[in-house]
Amino acid sequence: MLASSIASTASDYRAHEFGQMSAERVIRWVKQFEERVREPLLVELDYVLKQTYYTQSRVERFLTVVANDSKFTRGEPVAFWSRTGLLNIQKGGASQRDMLEMFGRVLEKSFNLGAESGTGESGEFVYIDDGVFSGSRARQDLCGWIAGEAPNKAVIHVVVIALFSAGKWHAEQKVMEAAKSVKKDITLKFWRAQAFENRRTQRRNSDVLSPGMLPSDEGVVKYADELKAAGYPVELRPGIGLGEGKLFSSHEGRHLLEQEFLKAGVRIREQCPNLPQACRPLGFTGLRLLGFGGMVVTYRNCPNNCPLVFWASDPWYPLFPRKTNTDTQMDAMWL
Repeated sequence: MLASSIASTASDYRAHEFGQMSAERVIRWVKQFEERVREPLLVELDYVLKQTYYTQSRVERFLTVVANDSKFTRGEPVAFWSRTGLLNIQKGGASQRDMLEMFGRVLEKSFNLGAESGTGESGEFVYIDDGVFSGSRARQDLCGWIAGEAPNKAVIHVVVIALFSAGKWHAEQKVMEAAKSVKKDITLKFWRAQAFENRRTQRRNSDVLSPGMLPSDEGVVKYADELKAAGYPVELRPGIGLGEGKLFSSHEGRHLLEQEFLKAGVRIREQCPNLPQACRPLGFTGLRLLGFGGMVVTYRNCPNNCPLVFWASDPWYPLFPRKTNTDTQMDAMWL
């Protein structure tokens, strides 16, 4: 029942590449955990994914809301989208391209406009992507554009499904610095379907996997000792809160995911020694932490900022097998 519910929630996850998500896949995945935690783990994961998994239809609904939002378009959507430029400047991956294709279909359906219709003559531009996680992708793309093609004065609307607070701050700071360095007047605005708190100073209220204690697991203890020896002792989440977004059903459910995903993530790193150091047990991050801890997955891919148990493979069996930017670039060579 639980496995079927999770499979139903994520039924459209890359089905054209990895096959239809099924209860059998979920069961095979969860059997990699100790038997005593399998059922409660699925209970909590079922609850969380119902809030953090974005189907294709859910993403399209969000983009439709954006396209028609009177605050965004100042009550004149046709005029706004005709004069606003849609940026296609992503240097890695295919998320922006895919989102632009979908947004183009939304504009055509709503206003008989396409993704290529916007001229940018208004000085307003939209940077669209599936999320701002660490903020590095948006920073790199926008800083490069500002240093080159961007007009001397522009308003950039960043439109994403998932906006993480630390990534937003990081991207905003770096983009403003880039604009100042080339003496351009840039205004940055963010629009999102869902916001997540993950600033280190707000760990008590975080919406990511952020353990409140370390499990008595040999591998985890060793990994934590390595971080400490490098000058980065593990910072634990204080309190028993569920975070601002209330993504978790209870403190006990959240604690279970954090403990079990951390233990398994450490094992995965031991089994896959060629994983980059930044692939932490709870997800990719350049910071020397236990991991990013994201739980957002969309129909088109699983971010590497999610815990390793979601997407790592060989010998681990992933629930959400993903494509890397390198894979995407190789595919593009054959288009």
